[in-house]
Amino acid sequence: MTRSRRGLAVLGLATLCFAVYFANFRGLGSFDSLSTSSLPFALLRGDGFNLDRYAIADRTFGYSFVRSRTDHWVSMSPVMTALVAAPFYAPLALFPAWAEAP
Repeated sequence: MTRSRRGLAVLGLATLCFAVYFANFRGLGSFDSLSTSSLPFALLRGDGFNLDRYAIADRTFGYSFVRSRTDHWVSMSPVMTALVAAPFYAPLALFPAWAEAP
């Protein structure tokens, strides 16, 4: 087996393992990461840390959003994860329908 074929086999096996791992077809039981997953879109759209367009008014699923002192909705979670993930959200932010509020 040549080196390039071995590399393709390893890449295929890794892809298969990731697909099996992530294909458990179970929904998330909580929405505590909703604000953190919305924050990169807000940053890329120029809203800063303001999550007003993503906060759910009836608070059914939006318990990870809290009101700030300036009366805006912000994330209750630390924002470092969203800052690190923001470059990966950039291609998705090019399609406005994907970056809309859930």
